[in-house]
Amino acid sequence: MTPTFRRRMTLGVLAITLLVVVLVAIFQ
Repeated sequence: MTPTFRRRMTLGVLAITLLVVVLVAIFQ
């Protein structure tokens, strides 16, 4: 696994988590 791929995966997970947090904050 290349470092670039791992970094992209980490950024993707962080982006999804942030999106979920924003959606939860909006719907509460």
